[in-house]
Amino acid sequence: SRVFTLIPEDKIGYVDYERYSMVHDSRNIIWISTYGNGLFAYHTVSDTMYHFTSSVDGSSLIGADFLHSVFEDRSGAIWVGTDHAGISVLTVMNEDVRRIYPEDKQLMDRSNTIRMIRKAENGNILVATRKGQLYEYNGQMTKVIQKQSYPSSIYEMIKDAKGRIWLGSRGNGLSIDNVWYRNNANDQSSLSNNNIFHIHTDSKGRIWIATFGGGLDLAVENEDGSFSFRHFLNNNY
Repeated sequence: SRVFTLIPEDKIGYVDYERYSMVHDSRNIIWISTYGNGLFAYHTVSDTMYHFTSSVDGSSLIGADFLHSVFEDRSGAIWVGTDHAGISVLTVMNEDVRRIYPEDKQLMDRSNTIRMIRKAENGNILVATRKGQLYEYNGQMTKVIQKQSYPSSIYEMIKDAKGRIWLGSRGNGLSIDNVWYRNNANDQSSLSNNNIFHIHTDSKGRIWIATFGGGLDLAVENEDGSFSFRHFLNNNY
């Protein structure tokens, strides 16, 4: 096994609610985004780690060292969501980079801080910012199809087997087809925490919600179509 230090001691204090995002791409390269120390690419075949950081003149592959998300599209391009610097789209084969800003790139109010990037079933690209905006772009990222505003950042989004849209937010709970679920200290079957960082559908079709501070929740659909939650990996189950 190999051990890599991705965040040096002098930058470890930058890591607050943000951690790492990782994707194992089609070329057997493992991409790891960090919050404070740029982007890493580990070539599993050659056992080589590469480190990419931002530059003042904008000539580097990434626009900032504070990164939130990374994923690979069907063409093999790597998409990196950054703090204040929009999206960096890396074309690995020719080492090209394209930058996309949802709003005016001069803004420094989190309008261009990208927290989530997902590809929808129809091929469109979904982008969520720390300003609470959710954008739907066409597949080429040349046109905004629609834009929605939320009171807090959207960190996760999935569509379930029944076509319902699940949105996980930072601080505002969980939305299931526009019905919001939040923690209620007096209700043991309510959401365990309002900070939702990941939503996962398992092989049996069950939906799990990973929270920050409340452990892991299993969504249970009631007879009336509403949801309650069973809690795991916390001090209350």
